[in-house]
Amino acid sequence: VQDLPAFLTQLEKIMPGAQLVGAYAPAGIAVVRANFSLFENQILPLPEVLYADRGAAEFREELPVPGHNLFTNKISALQAVYPDWNGAGRTVSIKEFLFDTLDIDLWGRVAPVLNGLGPVSPHAALMATLIAGAGNSGQAGRGVALGARVATSFFGGLLPDSDAAYAAQDISVQNHSYGLDIENYYSAGAMAYDYSVALRPVLLHVFSAGNAGDSSATVGSYAGIPGFANLTGSFKMAKNALLAGAVDSFGQALPFSSRGPAYDGRLKPDLMAFGQDGTSGAAALISGVATVLQQAYAEQHQGILPQSALVRALLINGADDVGAPGPDFVSGFGKLNALKSAEILGSGHFHEATVNHSDSVVLELNVPSGLRSLKITLAWDDPPAMAGAITALVHDLGLQLTGPDGQTIWLPLILNASPDADSLRLPAIQGVDTLNTVEQIVVQNPAPGLYRIAVLGKKIEAGQQPFALAYYFEPADTFRWVSPVTMMPPHAGAPAVLFWEESFDEMFGALSWRILGQAGWQVLEDQTPLKPGFYRWQTPDTFALAQLRMVIGGQTFLSDSFLLTQPMIPRVGFYCTD
Repeated sequence: VQDLPAFLTQLEKIMPGAQLVGAYAPAGIAVVRANFSLFENQILPLPEVLYADRGAAEFREELPVPGHNLFTNKISALQAVYPDWNGAGRTVSIKEFLFDTLDIDLWGRVAPVLNGLGPVSPHAALMATLIAGAGNSGQAGRGVALGARVATSFFGGLLPDSDAAYAAQDISVQNHSYGLDIENYYSAGAMAYDYSVALRPVLLHVFSAGNAGDSSATVGSYAGIPGFANLTGSFKMAKNALLAGAVDSFGQALPFSSRGPAYDGRLKPDLMAFGQDGTSGAAALISGVATVLQQAYAEQHQGILPQSALVRALLINGADDVGAPGPDFVSGFGKLNALKSAEILGSGHFHEATVNHSDSVVLELNVPSGLRSLKITLAWDDPPAMAGAITALVHDLGLQLTGPDGQTIWLPLILNASPDADSLRLPAIQGVDTLNTVEQIVVQNPAPGLYRIAVLGKKIEAGQQPFALAYYFEPADTFRWVSPVTMMPPHAGAPAVLFWEESFDEMFGALSWRILGQAGWQVLEDQTPLKPGFYRWQTPDTFALAQLRMVIGGQTFLSDSFLLTQPMIPRVGFYCTD
């Protein structure tokens, strides 16, 4: 509406036939519950009303996630390499029903409840644990950002909190693991979340993509195309939020995970994370890693928080490609790799600047020799579009890379968003992107030398447009153990999965293990396939420190030591009141 107070005054005159469910003043949005006759005859004709839609209002949590896994997305590796990067000093808001504020895994790190309403929900408690659980109750109670505070916020009305509410608790990440029906349009809710970021540029919203991956949209350009454009809720069409899809333990997109594109052809979801039974948990893991990155950045920049566009760039640039080569509408830009994103931040391989309309910003990048690939990601927080916009993008930036010869040019990877299944399955190709607020260039086997990155201000309506760049050098012929770290999950004598990262041309390696301190190695497999990045191991039922070894082409790669043990369960002899 164009005058929210005047509209609310008019609304009071027709109550109780109409009920105000929620409002978001910065964007002039009201959520009203009324029968359609009253809406059509008394509300819609009001001169204050500029736009209205009749979307679903019955919010619901996405499917609960009983699984626990911090190794698929390299979170346990991040915690081992950067133990002090634990989200300390940051606050994450969980927008849904109330979680258990007395949970032992969150003890001492729960923000005062300001607007958390509704029942205490096991789903909300699980989201809080995945994001920030300390692991006091056991391994399954350990989350990503062990030092972060958690806050609760009710999701009634499906609108952002006020900027004052975010500021009161210094919230810089908000997790949204809930959805509606499949809705393909840029709604007032999507506009509101883009307004929220415009008002508070350090705030990152993370949404679950939804669990409707095998369903079809019933309206919009992609109606009737099975398995595409089935994101659950029009508010998930916001441009400046991250949408999380779900993968299994081995990085494969799960069939139920909702797919893109967004209603206007934009690439969605953005990232994938572990969510064996739902995209809720995937969103929570991404929220936790984003919180850790914010803490690390603030420590490097005298307490200043990063813009949400930079956090998005870091997360997306560090992702591992899964599924079809390059970005796609099933797995977005790939699978979250928490350790790689942290390394990009820690090495300073990012840049923040602003660009004017019809101008460009050129950065020089000295690329070393011996690389398998170079990846560059551009992200910006776009101004909100008008609700109902045919295309949501307002400010259009461009990304271009020029090689050392001054002649070779790379453009971002783009997808064919034509509304038919065959087009939506086509692989990404280089081209000019006119839809997305994230653009990415990937160069395989880049020659060493001085490259030039150009960010183009193709269309900026007013002022300057801030942006963020992140880049990653993937060296050739490297190998790194990812799991186990410290302890072999789940316990000695049980089947376990070993994980690694590698960039060799070789297809096989020789895998073995030993009890630490013993000279002899026990062979697990002489010809271990390297490309899957994992190996299933039936662990021995023993209590010992152990080590792994992979030999590739004469090079030996040893893991850190880890503990093989049965779960230790303390027994309480007696319990007294003091």
